[in-house]
Amino acid sequence: MQVINDAMNRRQLSQGDAARMTGLDQADISRIQHGRGSRYSTDRLLNILARLGIDVQISQRHGEDGELLIEVRELLHA
Repeated sequence: MQVINDAMNRRQLSQGDAARMTGLDQADISRIQHGRGSRYSTDRLLNILARLGIDVQISQRHGEDGELLIEVRELLHA
């Protein structure tokens, strides 16, 4: 999930740091960072975001072909 990657990079968190903060294994963080997060439920990913202290806005809409599109944006605070 790109939002997690961006936040980790900005905060200079290692996979180990993120694993400790979320209670996941480092391997789970690696899977998410490398785009293999489809095995995780939406609820689990939202929980990871919350444990990392990442505030997000989620929008859902249908594309022109009827496909469901979901966008997750990090809310940055000044």
